[in-house]
Amino acid sequence: MMKSLLFLSILFSFQTIASVCWDQTTEEKTSIVKEIVASYQSEALGRLGQMIELRLSDTTDCRFIQAYGGHDKSGIPHVTFFPGLVREFSSDAVLFTLCHELGHLFGSVNPQSMGIATPYDPRDSIEGEADYFAGSCILNYLKDETLAFQAGKEALQKFMGPTIKMAPDKARKKKYKHGIDFDYPNPDCRLLTILNGIKGEERPKCWYNPKENR
Repeated sequence: MMKSLLFLSILFSFQTIASVCWDQTTEEKTSIVKEIVASYQSEALGRLGQMIELRLSDTTDCRFIQAYGGHDKSGIPHVTFFPGLVREFSSDAVLFTLCHELGHLFGSVNPQSMGIATPYDPRDSIEGEADYFAGSCILNYLKDETLAFQAGKEALQKFMGPTIKMAPDKARKKKYKHGIDFDYPNPDCRLLTILNGIKGEERPKCWYNPKENR
């Protein structure tokens, strides 16, 4: 009975959409996204106290590329996708993007855990942590470190432009307030973060070095 109720709740956690942008060209990738979000709902209930809403934008701009995740102003945990991203990204890059947005909800490094004031929901993990979470998350589904790394690299290049050069071995430690970069780390650092997440290694000091604040 409880499993049936949870299944029905998961069905209603997806918002109804009416945009012409969501069609047969996006159906397969969207189905994968829905399945993975559904697989996190039990954990969401335990850790967040409620399930995640998957929101597919009703925009009529079918080329608009964007996604974001976290708690909205009402405190509802959500992941939002726009159709241009699903249309333009490969299936693996869409999956990585989903993992990144889930990282804002399930990652461990956030303002609340550090007792730091923020204008945003303090429960939401910062960008570096979302990339780090995404590394382990994407590996969990692709089962191959090389494919996982390429999915992350493709997603970053799609967002930042194909000419962006990213060399994880060139990522350098920097000094930040509280020892942590609360903004988007630079491209080299982001790629190193993804790689470390995939390999299960430490968060890189190019964005995460809280010891320097002690």
